[in-house]
Amino acid sequence: MPPSSDAELLRNANIRLCKLRVWREFDGLGFNLEAAQRPPHLIRLVESNSPASAGGLKILDVILYVNQEDVSEADYNAVRGAIKTARDTNRPIELIVVEHRFYQLLKKKNIKITPQAVTSVLQTPELMPADFINFPKRTPRTCNLRLGKSETFGFEVINGENDIGAYIQEVFPNTPASNTPLRKCDRIIEIDDKNVDKDVSKSILEKLAKAKQKGAVKLFVVDTETYKNAQLHKLPLTSKEKRKSQSEDRLSSSRYNTDERSSLSNNGGNQLTPSNPSTLRGGMPKNRTPSVPDLTPSTRSQIPPLAISPSVGLPNDDIRLCTIYRADPSDTFGIELNYHRREQFHSLSIVSGRNNERSNAEQAGIKTDDRLIEINGQNIQNLSHDQITQRIRAVKHPDPLVVLVSDVPTFEHYKQQQKLIHRGLPNVKIMPPNRRTPSASPTSSSHHSLGTRTPSIAQRDPPNI
Repeated sequence: MPPSSDAELLRNANIRLCKLRVWREFDGLGFNLEAAQRPPHLIRLVESNSPASAGGLKILDVILYVNQEDVSEADYNAVRGAIKTARDTNRPIELIVVEHRFYQLLKKKNIKITPQAVTSVLQTPELMPADFINFPKRTPRTCNLRLGKSETFGFEVINGENDIGAYIQEVFPNTPASNTPLRKCDRIIEIDDKNVDKDVSKSILEKLAKAKQKGAVKLFVVDTETYKNAQLHKLPLTSKEKRKSQSEDRLSSSRYNTDERSSLSNNGGNQLTPSNPSTLRGGMPKNRTPSVPDLTPSTRSQIPPLAISPSVGLPNDDIRLCTIYRADPSDTFGIELNYHRREQFHSLSIVSGRNNERSNAEQAGIKTDDRLIEINGQNIQNLSHDQITQRIRAVKHPDPLVVLVSDVPTFEHYKQQQKLIHRGLPNVKIMPPNRRTPSASPTSSSHHSLGTRTPSIAQRDPPNI
């Protein structure tokens, strides 16, 4: 087969112009923008039933233009600011995006993406669709799919953060999937009654491939808001608690108009925390942690995008995003990791650098007794001490160690308020790196992954199941 021409590659990349608008019933636009170590920046999550979802944005899209302005090389704050300004002034919000896997291919071949390369234009409806408004709040769904005469189930899957878990990227029309309650942006919790939420994404894809061979699969899924609420309140997500009436295959208007019922419970049968009726689908609380910029929240603690969100902290919050470089492979980061077993958190201590000089960590803004929140973009609060140690040791020179930390009063305040500290908060201080290492090659991993994501996430084709 002859190699594809540049024009053919651009056509196949499905470069989209997504025209977004805000809805009165929804707080924000509904997507999380993740800051890459080097631009362009990436959409890490798209919220269920959001303007972004209706407007054609996808998880792991790369933002190239904002209102015809090229942001492919722009600083993260500039991209976020351009979107926020457009949104707050009721201007159109037009994003030219492409899936990261296609961007990587075009980048490798030095093919420039211009507005003229757009192959499809998608637009958020002026009014929030009725099925979004009437979507059952805090209601997990069981979807029974059978192939029948179809060759595929009719949905596309995308990896979760750090290759853990999976989301539904698309549900294609006139397929077995479209005849069930399965929806775009759903988080897959169970496959054939087996919990897969914390499984490696690759194993989830393998399970779905086996189910396709059998010709049938049972999926237990939740929307992003339900998933976030369950993670925040540590509520179990399991189909065993589901009511029989919620296990129907087909969506219907009568189903969407039923009274709100919680199918998630603790051992004592306590329901999920009720929603604030003035927000998304009547169900998303106003004081939630919205994403960039106020575009929507992260749905789980493991997805920590930089964001603009309402302040819930102290007047003098001390939350810092610190980037620590080493001078050479034998150099150290200059920190000591301390595990507080009873309170279940990790803190950092400063150790001396070479020749008793200030350590790399101290120069990067770390302070002794800082509480450790994230390592290279991942929230570590649910990781073991050994896992955290391994993640730090896995950072090889010349790559930096990027950590999110807070001081003790800030950490305790957020804990008391049951609020998640993440680098999307507006009061996060982005500290200057301790040094720039000249040994990083232009062809280093920065061109093959965004943030700490492994290249396999973006380069792998999302499976059509």
